[in-house]
Amino acid sequence: MQCDLCGSGQHRLLYPLENIKILRCCDCGLVFTDLCAKPDNLSQFYFSDYYTSREEYYFQNSVVNQEDGIEHDSIHSFKRILAELSQLRPRQGRLLDVGCAMGIFLKLAVERGWRPSGVDISSYGTKFAREQFGVDARCGNLMEVGFPTDYFDVVTMWDVIEHFPRPSRQLQEVRRILKPDGLLYLNTPNQEALMRRLAHLLFLLTGGTFKYPVAKLYHQFHVYYYSPH
Repeated sequence: MQCDLCGSGQHRLLYPLENIKILRCCDCGLVFTDLCAKPDNLSQFYFSDYYTSREEYYFQNSVVNQEDGIEHDSIHSFKRILAELSQLRPRQGRLLDVGCAMGIFLKLAVERGWRPSGVDISSYGTKFAREQFGVDARCGNLMEVGFPTDYFDVVTMWDVIEHFPRPSRQLQEVRRILKPDGLLYLNTPNQEALMRRLAHLLFLLTGGTFKYPVAKLYHQFHVYYYSPH
């Protein structure tokens, strides 16, 4: 396995967990799992049970369930970001949400006047987005969809770059399909967060026997773990 960031083939085992191994690149320090060597197997994780096991987030929100749903922090964040984007791009334009899941952000983008598209490897999520919200949600890998060059004004990646087995390739494709003055918005968990540092300390102090905190923070859905650097 080569590090997707620096290309090094040297890495060390950070945490041996039940189903995955957490590794750290010896040259640049990027943390990743051994699942990055098995990219073809990742789509199996995103069928209906992935969403139903997160029912409160995906189904009990004010976008999917307008009558009884709760406006979670994620919905507040989406609305705040769309308001900011409308200031930066008053004429709106084309927006692509990579990892669009069930299309919640796409629905909010339509309401703000954008012409959004979405792409996700989950057939369940994209089908829901099309049927529930009538948005352009395509199932597949970003590189396979084949959007035109210099096509989008904005590309968003909400909690998704950590899921990619080859994130550098995804970003190269984003660069191609974005207009020269286009914007990329993304977020991702922080590898240097206090909770992760505490979990690492407990792991070390117990000689690796107390794995519960680490196992809660590192799992099969996230392939890469980034620090701000």
